Amino acid sequence: MTILILIVLAAALALALERPLERTVQVVLAGTALVTYCATLAGHKSSALPVMAVCAGAACLTAVVRCRKAGAGRCVALLIRPGVFALVLAMAAGWLLMRQIRFVMLDDLLHWALFSKQMCGLEAFPEGARLASAYADYPPGAQMLLVFLQIGQPFSHPMLFWGQLLWYTGLTLPLLEKTSEGGRLRQAAAAVGGAVFLLLFPALFNHYYTESLVVEPLMGLMLGCMAYTAWRGRTGPDLLDGLTVSLLACLLVLTKSTGVLYAAAGLLAVAILWRQALFCSKGRARRLAFAGVTVAAAAGLWQSWRWLCAAKGYVSYFTEDAPQAYTPDNLTAFLKGEGLAGQVIPSFLRALAVQPLAKRWGLSALAMLAVVWALACLLPRLRRQELRPVLAVFTLIFVVYAASVCYSYVYLFQEGEALTLSAFSRYIGPLPTGALYLVLGAAVWQYWGRGKPLAWCCAGAAFLACLNWQAPARWLPGAYQTVFEQFMGDQASGVDGILQEAEALHDCLEPTDRVLAITQASSMDRLGQLLRYALLPNQVEYWSPTECGDSHGLSLRWNEYLVEQGFEYVYCAADGQPTADQEMLTDQAGTPVRSGWLYRVNTEDGAVQLEPVCQPG
Repeated sequence: MTILILIVLAAALALALERPLERTVQVVLAGTALVTYCATLAGHKSSALPVMAVCAGAACLTAVVRCRKAGAGRCVALLIRPGVFALVLAMAAGWLLMRQIRFVMLDDLLHWALFSKQMCGLEAFPEGARLASAYADYPPGAQMLLVFLQIGQPFSHPMLFWGQLLWYTGLTLPLLEKTSEGGRLRQAAAAVGGAVFLLLFPALFNHYYTESLVVEPLMGLMLGCMAYTAWRGRTGPDLLDGLTVSLLACLLVLTKSTGVLYAAAGLLAVAILWRQALFCSKGRARRLAFAGVTVAAAAGLWQSWRWLCAAKGYVSYFTEDAPQAYTPDNLTAFLKGEGLAGQVIPSFLRALAVQPLAKRWGLSALAMLAVVWALACLLPRLRRQELRPVLAVFTLIFVVYAASVCYSYVYLFQEGEALTLSAFSRYIGPLPTGALYLVLGAAVWQYWGRGKPLAWCCAGAAFLACLNWQAPARWLPGAYQTVFEQFMGDQASGVDGILQEAEALHDCLEPTDRVLAITQASSMDRLGQLLRYALLPNQVEYWSPTECGDSHGLSLRWNEYLVEQGFEYVYCAADGQPTADQEMLTDQAGTPVRSGWLYRVNTEDGAVQLEPVCQPG
C-alpha cells in the first residue's frame, strides 16, 4: 500500500504540473519523509499513511483535469520515458538481490538500523531511556522514509535496504531526464543503461551502500540535486523547482547534525543561480516570500528536533564534548601541530589527496573536486553555464569543513579512531559528491544527443574505472553470506541462535516492553549488538561482568538498577547462567534464575521480585 501511494502520487504530480516524472520522484520521497517525521513527532506515526493517500487523491483529481486539456499524448510522454523505465528496472533488480540481506554494518548496529527498526514498531519517538540508538540526537529525517514504507505491514529487514536504495535511485533519477530525446532504439538503450547507472552510481563515492543505512552519501545526493535543480531552472524556476529545493533543504537539516551546513550550501547555490529570478525579474516578491518560507520551515524543523531531544532526554556525545574541545589552547596546539595533531594532520591531508571516497579504488575527495573543476572549465558548453561560482562556494565550504573534521579527529574522537581516521570517507564525501552531481547533470543536459559517440564511450569507461566494484558485487547470490561471516568473525556460528532467541522473545512481549538481559557478553559485542537489533522494537540492555565492570557487587546494585531504569522484564540469555549463579539471583519463589527464562519485574510491595513468565521457544 505505501509503495503504491508513492507511485500514484509521483505520477499524478507529474501530470498535474505537466513535468516529467524524473522531476517529481525526489519531491514525493522528501515530502513523505517530512510528513512521517511530523506525524511521529505528534505521536501518531500511522496517520502519515492517510495524509499521503489524501495528497495522492488530490493530485490525481488535478491530473485528470490537466490531462483533459493537454491530451492523452502529452500525458503519456510525461510518464513513459527511459528514465522511468530505468527506475523501475533498478528497483526491481534491487529488490530481488537484496532479499538475501541478513546483516548490517557496525555503524548501523550502533544507530542507523537500530533507530529505523525501532521506529517501525512505535507510533511516537520514545523517551531517552527507551531509545535503542547509542547516539540519540542524530536527526532521523531520511530514515523516516524507510519507516513510512513499513507502516501497516510486518517488519521486513530487506525493505529497510530497499528503501535506502529508493533514496539513492530517486535522488539520482533527475540526471536521466534528458535521455528521452532520440529514437526508440536509443531510448531503449538509455532505459537499460540508465538502470545500470542508477545501481552503480553510488559505488563512485560510497563503498558500503549495499550493506549500510548511513546517511552521509544521501546528503551528498540531496545537495547535488538541490544545486542541479537550481541550475536547470536558472532562467525561470517554476513551482516544482522551488518545491524540490525547499523540501530537500528541510530534509537536510533533519538528516544529521552536519545537515545544516549542507542545506546552507545548497541554498547559497540556489541564490547564486536564481539571483536574476529572485531579485530582478517579474514575480520576485512571490519568489522571495517562498524563499523566506523555506528558510523558516527548515529552521523550525531543526528546532523541533532540538526541542524533542530536550523533552525526551536525548543526549549527544558531540555537544557534551565540544565545549572542552574548542578552546584557544587546543586551537593553538592544532595550528602548531603539537601532540596528537602532529600525527593526525599529515595522515588526514594524505587521505584527502589519495584515499578513494569509495575505498580501495576510485577518486579521492581532492581528485573528485579536480575532475569537477576540469569539466566545468574545459568543456565548451559548460564554461558558459554559471557553474564556476557555485563550485567556488562548494570548494570554499569544503576547505573549512575539512579543517573542522581534522580538528574533530584530534580533540573529539578517541585516539585510535583519530589515528585511523575512522569513517573518513563518510564525513568528507558529501560536498565533492554534490559538486560532481551538479557538473555531471549539466554535462548530460548540454551534450546528450549531440553525437560524439567516442566522447561518450570515453566518459563511460572513465566512470566504470572509478567504481568500487566490491560494493555492487555484494549483491551476487551468496556474497552477503561471505561478507557476513567475515564481519562476525569467529562469532558467526552463534548468529542463528541469537536470532532464534529474539524471535521467541517477541512472542512474549509487547512492542514497548523494556528488557534487561543477563549475559556474559557486552552491548558492544557483535552478538550482543545483533540481539539488540533483532529484538527491536523492544529495547534490551545488558547485565554482565563485561558490561558493568567487576562482577563482585553486581547484585548489590541489582534492585536499584531495575527500578531506576524502568525495566519491565528480565531475560537470562543462553550464556547468562554463570552470571546469574555467581550473583545468586532468584525469582520470587526463591528458585535460582535459569537461562532461557523470561521474568516479569514486580515492584508492587516496594521490593523487586522476579516473576517467571515463560521459557521462550
